[in-house]
Amino acid sequence: MKRFLEFTVRQAMEGKAGELKEALVGVEVFDRPAGYDPRIDPIVRVEARRLRQKIDEYYTSEGALDPVRIEYAKGGYAPTIARASAPPPDSARMPANAIRSVLVLPFSSLGSGPDQEYFSDGLTQELIHAFTRVNGLRVVAWNTSVRLRGKPAQEPGVNEQTQADVIVEGSVRRQGDRVRVHVQIVEAHSGYYLWTETFERTMGDLFALQEQIACSIASVLRIQLTAPAAARPNYSVAAHDFYLRGRHEWFQRTERSLRNSIALFERAIQEDERCAPAWAGLADACSLLADYGIEPTAHAMEEGRPAALRALELDPSLAEAHTSLGFIQSFVDWDWTAAEQSYRTAIALNPGYVTAHFWYGLDLLALQGRFDEARSEMDIAMRLDPLEPVIVEGGAYLSMLSGDYEAAEASYRKLIAGAPHFAKFHTGCGRTLWAMGRFEEAIEMLEAGRGLSGDVPSVLGALGQVHAEAGHEAEARRFLARLYEMAKARHVPASCVALVHVGLGEHDEALAHLERGVERHEMPLNQMKVHPGYRDIRGNPRFQRMLVRMNLVAG
Repeated sequence: MKRFLEFTVRQAMEGKAGELKEALVGVEVFDRPAGYDPRIDPIVRVEARRLRQKIDEYYTSEGALDPVRIEYAKGGYAPTIARASAPPPDSARMPANAIRSVLVLPFSSLGSGPDQEYFSDGLTQELIHAFTRVNGLRVVAWNTSVRLRGKPAQEPGVNEQTQADVIVEGSVRRQGDRVRVHVQIVEAHSGYYLWTETFERTMGDLFALQEQIACSIASVLRIQLTAPAAARPNYSVAAHDFYLRGRHEWFQRTERSLRNSIALFERAIQEDERCAPAWAGLADACSLLADYGIEPTAHAMEEGRPAALRALELDPSLAEAHTSLGFIQSFVDWDWTAAEQSYRTAIALNPGYVTAHFWYGLDLLALQGRFDEARSEMDIAMRLDPLEPVIVEGGAYLSMLSGDYEAAEASYRKLIAGAPHFAKFHTGCGRTLWAMGRFEEAIEMLEAGRGLSGDVPSVLGALGQVHAEAGHEAEARRFLARLYEMAKARHVPASCVALVHVGLGEHDEALAHLERGVERHEMPLNQMKVHPGYRDIRGNPRFQRMLVRMNLVAG
């Protein structure tokens, strides 16, 4: 290919581009004999395809800043040689002190096999994590970044969706014991390459490699990394590798992926029990299994609480661990004051950690009825992670909890239009329509969500309550029977059954189920103070006593 490139470029520079036919290239470059027939021997076509691919890769990596570009049109052998686009004048470029927002796109994996994607994703997440600790710098969160996978920084719409000042992108090649990372920084509004560099280390030097890349980018952007952001982990690379795999699974947020993540976090801990992020990840996975009603709260917290405490013991500066503990302190212990302090500590340690803002806003402030404060935290989360469906749906759900049903409906319908296959958008909209008294529309929307998610207990409970209040008693009792049947084989939160009884006007039965759920500290019951599903029994003394026990109202 080197001979191919040199010969064809020299021919073009000498004004002989028109002579560059397949037969000539075969003789001059590939030493084929006179009379060479390309129809029999396709080597020129094959190598030309390889050369075009290599040149394309070069100009998107090491050659991004080259002043001259060489290109080959498909099917041709004469190169086009031209100057690259001139950079914008200094007056049009952004001054370094104007950089307030960074988007790190998922690094592409150039390794063999799709199973290497977790490694390049993990490196991207580590860079995001390093920069989230910089005060005053908005870093677009991983969940939004991953939805832009494969899109070049210059593609229209990337900057509009994220409002970033600069974009970091790159590639990772892992071969045997060596890792090669190419990184480049692009000015978002102009598409001009500010910097490009290639780094190479052994796997044993992985943490030093991550530190070197982060510090190099920080130097280019003229930002100051805090000491914890640049500090190297004190645990093994093998443990870190399993931790990255675990977070890759955790971000999928399905029952299967959460269980897979637990196994991977536990493997990371087996490799090196000093791996504090793996302990925090284990706590988060156990918490979500309980929060989603997949596992009983007590069972999930048998591992979740000690894992969060162990993470903090190993690394008190780890924002993820404070966030993990805050979730448990609020949802399990009902110690809302301690939980608020944990969330605030996490945010102080890492202002860009989106999960801390999200859980603090929606799962603590909103559940206490502090809606204005909750909205402030949710706005921060949505600015950090504007394309993450879970975050955006949380904003609509907050509107529903606060009683702004029109705003909630408008948000949900916009979300459904953009992502019609996301079940929670439909079920959230169905709940909102029910709260507005539009029962038939609510049933239609909840059934649409059920069709996407399957028979999830919370959706069946919502359908049962809506049918009951719409006057469809027989249908409501069918849903109630289905929930009782499901409870024989799996965990069904008490709230799901209780809400159907509320709809049927059977308040004593509903309260009895809720009281049993409170005894078990079931997580979904933390919404009782503000969720409209309980409005018909909120004034009941038994209900109020439960709120007092959960520390949601004063005794």
